[in-house]
Amino acid sequence: MKLVEMKKQAFDALTDAELVLACTDPAVSALQGKEGADKASVIRSLHPDQQQVFMIRLLYPACHSEPDFQAWIRYLLDKPGYWQGVQGGLHFFGETELIRLLDEAKEAIEGHVPLSRTNAAIPHSEISPLYEQFKSFDDTMQRISRYIRIHPGSFVQFVSSNVQSAQPWNGGGC
Repeated sequence: MKLVEMKKQAFDALTDAELVLACTDPAVSALQGKEGADKASVIRSLHPDQQQVFMIRLLYPACHSEPDFQAWIRYLLDKPGYWQGVQGGLHFFGETELIRLLDEAKEAIEGHVPLSRTNAAIPHSEISPLYEQFKSFDDTMQRISRYIRIHPGSFVQFVSSNVQSAQPWNGGGC
């Protein structure tokens, strides 16, 4: 997959979450409307570093609320290869505490009601404390951003100041 084009000044000015999202948004966009093998093909087309960051980026929507956290865990468990991909990305970045937390969330969710799209928002008492711990996902985003800043050639193509580049995603953290 093509690297994100960005001015060096914009790269340096982005917050941690903005940088991670800007570097993964093209892959997210490329996946929209695709299914199964086509999604896997897009993910395989990424540079290995991009694949690891992309898989962890799938957790980002889970940080917005407890129902989102539970729904995204269910979604990742429901999609073949996604849970393993996220776990692989977390291993790559040494995020052992987050791996443990997600495994506990998985056990809590799977232990109560079989997974389905219709029960994604059913609250479980074990989820609240796990979601509270998950709010530290901003720390993970910071470490990934640091990795991107150290290895920009795997993620961005710097363009000169007189070239227009796409505006990066502009949002907040967890």
